Amino acid sequence: MITVDNWVLVHADTGVPVELNEKIEDCHIWGGRPPHKPSSTGRVWVEEYSQEYFPTVFKLKWINV
Repeated sequence: MITVDNWVLVHADTGVPVELNEKIEDCHIWGGRPPHKPSSTGRVWVEEYSQEYFPTVFKLKWINV
């Protein structure tokens, strides 16, 4: 499960937590950073390209638990 502070990265359609190194659309998700303000979506880190993406690119979202 990918967590940062009180935030958890989940699949937007099911709410199931994303596992570290989970393969989604031919990319491995290896972390991210949650939203820093209400209008932000946060970011996810993709191993293959060493880049950050919006979580919506992979149908993911951060939730505050």
